[in-house]
Amino acid sequence: MLIALAMAAVGLAVGLRFKVFVLVPMALAGGFASFCIGMTCGDAVWYILLTAFLGVTALQLGYLAGIVLYFRMVRARGRAQPNIITMPQRH
Repeated sequence: MLIALAMAAVGLAVGLRFKVFVLVPMALAGGFASFCIGMTCGDAVWYILLTAFLGVTALQLGYLAGIVLYFRMVRARGRAQPNIITMPQRH
């Protein structure tokens, strides 16, 4: 559960800063990290796979929340300064 919460927080931070192309390498790295942690703790294989699946899912949901938060901030900034037409570029 702690891994899922940490992955969701990482997904939120990544969603605020980067485009969607960074999500696949982050999901692979998160799945690998979950696998390594499970192997180190001596967990069963099904538990390791479940933890990796929940971690990657939490990462994607956190990324989605980060994107929604980013665009709400941009829209609020546009309302505060109506003469700004362009959106800031994301990396």
